[in-house]
Amino acid sequence: MYAFYKAVVFVLLCVFAILGLGAALLFDKEGLPVSLFYFGGALFFLVLFYGWFWLYRREQGEQARGKALYYLGVAVIVAPFAYYFYNGLLGVAQAARIAIFTDSLAITNYQESLIAWPGIDAPVGVRLEFDLQHRLHPPGYFRSPRLLIGDQAHERAANAAQAYWEYCTEPVVDGIACMMAPLWPISSQPALAQGKVTHLSFDIYPSNLYYFESPDRLCLRRRFPYAKAGVEGEAAAALWHFAAGTENIELSQLLSDVLNNQSTLFTELKVVRPMFARFQYEALEAAGYEACEIKNAIRFSDQGECFCRL
Repeated sequence: MYAFYKAVVFVLLCVFAILGLGAALLFDKEGLPVSLFYFGGALFFLVLFYGWFWLYRREQGEQARGKALYYLGVAVIVAPFAYYFYNGLLGVAQAARIAIFTDSLAITNYQESLIAWPGIDAPVGVRLEFDLQHRLHPPGYFRSPRLLIGDQAHERAANAAQAYWEYCTEPVVDGIACMMAPLWPISSQPALAQGKVTHLSFDIYPSNLYYFESPDRLCLRRRFPYAKAGVEGEAAAALWHFAAGTENIELSQLLSDVLNNQSTLFTELKVVRPMFARFQYEALEAAGYEACEIKNAIRFSDQGECFCRL
């Protein structure tokens, strides 16, 4: 009778091992919360191993463990156990490394300068430059920061991971405007320097600017709603992160604090707010631009309108 039980239990072990490895693939990420999942899976398979060992030991004693089915069952259990345990340790190590990395970060030598284009009598964007001090060098790259502008900017920035993609796809969302680097063409993303200080520079414009080839060749987002875009309020908050593999290391609060304490342009927005009006059809026409077709931007023609100036 025990032989039947062992066969049934062995089949169940195989099923649990397959399901366990399948579930692990769904959570194939890094970080502390997922590590807890992996350690829980390792504990589950450890309990299964004890039950398998106990089943053989109860029937025939120590000699039963030498049978082929016993060792085959052990192999079935050990494989997912090792996978879960290893990934749990890996996640903890990654979480610790990220924590050390973020705790060591500091922004120094912060500077803002206005971007001017020939033929336009007022600034069109802002260049952010600063040094980032860091202790570790995780592989990855910095995405360009995006700045939310409006009375609710700080509230929306509290959910930075979602807001980074949600509040800059249109010039104004929920009364919040956005300044960012043009989406197209895709520019190179800076990585960490090998030393302890990385110098970073980002040119950001009102998000009306969709494609930027040069000051004489550009595309705006579709004409509405940007033609009536308004920036309400004086608050500004940064959305910024470091993409390290599957992890996005949030740096939004770090840059937001620098803006609040050191910025000369994003505390009152007297110079920044009018920039949104300069990336509208009427303003470009007055500056000598004409509607044109830019071959590199044709595939985005349903989302933008292109303008050129000779």
